[in-house]
Amino acid sequence: MKKYLLGVFAVVLAVGFSAFTKSEAPKADKKQTVVYVLYKTAEAQPQNQIANYTQQPAAPSCPGAVRLCAIRIVDPNNDGVISQAEFSSVFTTLDTDSDGTLDDQTESTTLLKKS
Repeated sequence: MKKYLLGVFAVVLAVGFSAFTKSEAPKADKKQTVVYVLYKTAEAQPQNQIANYTQQPAAPSCPGAVRLCAIRIVDPNNDGVISQAEFSSVFTTLDTDSDGTLDDQTESTTLLKKS
């Protein structure tokens, strides 16, 4: 029995060390990039084209209630630039009546309006 004790002890240690693994620290979530696109209201341009907006990293001042001012977009690929495809996806979601304008939609944290 004594001659097997060292072997049994080695097997128990091997199983014990391999059974318990060190838990990894959870990975930090990627910070989401928020981009505000400010509508160029001076020109009567289609609201569904990203070319008719100025992109900026901070929320613009949009007091009032009637016309579209800006749209808050969480950038899906976190590159800080909103492409036409990314913009179209957000615009379609916000334009619930599919009339091509957001002036008739309710103001929210995503859709900012001004008079």
